[in-house]
Amino acid sequence: MCETVEISLGNAQKRIEVLPENVRQFARAVLEGERAEADEVGIVFIEDAYSRELNARFRGMDRPTDVLAFPLSDDPEADPPGRYLGEVYVNVDRAAAQAEEYGVTLSRELARLLAHGLLHLLGYDHEISAAEAHRMSGREEQYLEELAGLGGELIRPARR
Repeated sequence: MCETVEISLGNAQKRIEVLPENVRQFARAVLEGERAEADEVGIVFIEDAYSRELNARFRGMDRPTDVLAFPLSDDPEADPPGRYLGEVYVNVDRAAAQAEEYGVTLSRELARLLAHGLLHLLGYDHEISAAEAHRMSGREEQYLEELAGLGGELIRPARR
């Protein structure tokens, strides 16, 4: 079971107020559902500018993206239990635009992106085939159903 879920907001705190225990519970639900043997994972909520910088630096794509996952290892299956799994960077700006486009709440879209990033840390890769993309999408939807058990919210709009 993932004991430690570190959460960082950076500049995203201008837009959202994270409900840390709900984020931790959701992340743990995904990791437990995948039987991940990790003790710690990092979750960072970012904005477009930083997303673009990271995407350019690490993926060679000079544009923001909705989520980035940085596994500590290239082979999660080979790593021993009790490890730091890696970090997931969720872009709040992209999530807000996608939530509007998809007709869902910002909290739900952030949860989908968080699940997506965690699955990437565990070795899922939707870019290798349509079948893998379908499998990954199905897992995301399964975990989104668990979001309702947490009151359905991972965040609130930031208080101004």
